[in-house]
Amino acid sequence: MGTQQFSVPGLALPNELTEHIFLHCLPHGRVRPNPKTGPLLVTQICRHWRAVALLFPALWASIVLDFDEWTAETVISQQIALARLWLSRASRSPLSITINGPMHGRRLPAGLIDLIKSSSAQWGRLELSISAPDVLELCEVAGPFPHLQVVAIQIPNHFDEKYAEFRAPFLDAPKLQVLRLSGAFVGCFECEPGRERSQSILAVEFPIHQSTTEIFQMFKKFPNLRHLIITSEYPIYHLPLEPSVPCPPLRSLVLGTYYDVTPLKHLTLPTLEDLKIVFAWEGYGQLIVDFVARSSCTLTVLGLECLKDNPLELEGALRAAPSVVSLFLGFESFSKSVCLMLHRLEVLPYLTNKHIETWVDGVDKWDIFLGLVQARPTLLVADFVGWGDKNPPPTAQQISGFEAAAERGMRITLKTEDAYDKPWQWSNGPQDSDLDENFEFQAPVINNCLPHLWNRYPPTG
Repeated sequence: MGTQQFSVPGLALPNELTEHIFLHCLPHGRVRPNPKTGPLLVTQICRHWRAVALLFPALWASIVLDFDEWTAETVISQQIALARLWLSRASRSPLSITINGPMHGRRLPAGLIDLIKSSSAQWGRLELSISAPDVLELCEVAGPFPHLQVVAIQIPNHFDEKYAEFRAPFLDAPKLQVLRLSGAFVGCFECEPGRERSQSILAVEFPIHQSTTEIFQMFKKFPNLRHLIITSEYPIYHLPLEPSVPCPPLRSLVLGTYYDVTPLKHLTLPTLEDLKIVFAWEGYGQLIVDFVARSSCTLTVLGLECLKDNPLELEGALRAAPSVVSLFLGFESFSKSVCLMLHRLEVLPYLTNKHIETWVDGVDKWDIFLGLVQARPTLLVADFVGWGDKNPPPTAQQISGFEAAAERGMRITLKTEDAYDKPWQWSNGPQDSDLDENFEFQAPVINNCLPHLWNRYPPTG
């Protein structure tokens, strides 16, 4: 029997209460249209709920659409029709739009860009992994963008130099707080002339191409910056800096400059609390020691993606930041010597959260992690992610050890590519269509520990 044919009196609550319930039925984060989840699910319960849901714009304010080169034409037509209906139900609510387009430079289906452009006055969060021509077409929208707070754009294919000069007017939206740009093109993105300082921007992900001067130019443009991700695939040079450029009150920094940690040598950030380094190369330990001493900052979160297993260098870095409570480590190979160093409570005495990712090549890796859990009984959270083609599951004795720690209140996560799972293990919960699920901005260990602001909408600072 369809929802149009019957109604359930017990479900006929006041509309305001029903709407509040509906919001809690939505997937956490972004919403992919799915008849098994909200908001489509609540339209199938009864006639009254359907009527309330269809007239509640906030319920339809988020949509995620995925397209690839294998999507059938009939499916594409259905998706576009659904998106048009979805956005019409959102009425004038600020919109969260996430589009994952085809790879290899293929254009989005005809009509989709026009649909997105037609709702530009309602953009609240705009996340796009699309081709360069599609981005250029979006840049034709003149605005205004009164609700836009989050922009994340990635061009997954090579950017043709013929598109080298263009303007992106929505990057100057007055309420824009989070700006994430990735891909070969982003050095070409420029904001409108005459707006040299953006007071609203709180978080930026941006690649640098040549020198540390680009970082300080960013500081000058975004004086209230709180969170920064710097990426680069090229060597970075240090040039003399203008002494008049003050550092913004940064709270978190992710240094994704592959094989080059030069920027850390020349930054002084006294307000920094959260530091993460992707692909830490030899010498990173002393760099962190010098940086913390120079900045006089109090780090509470430290993340290191280490290319080599060097316990002495790692220990030096950790001892430089004794205030750290959350530690995120990534290794190509996690040795017993590093484990034994982390056993010592005088190294990071306040540690309560630990996340380790490494390649697993034997049962002994579970022993190493179990040893860490047992040596640090004050841990509240312990995550271990093992990568590799063939990961043996923990033995019964190892599982007993993890269960004992979990019974004492420790939240433990064990993950491998084989998706090993046990009922007592904490899980990540339902899929929430988070940006990082589809946008490969950073290495895995860093993606797992980005500040909450990156994936929250609206941002909270």
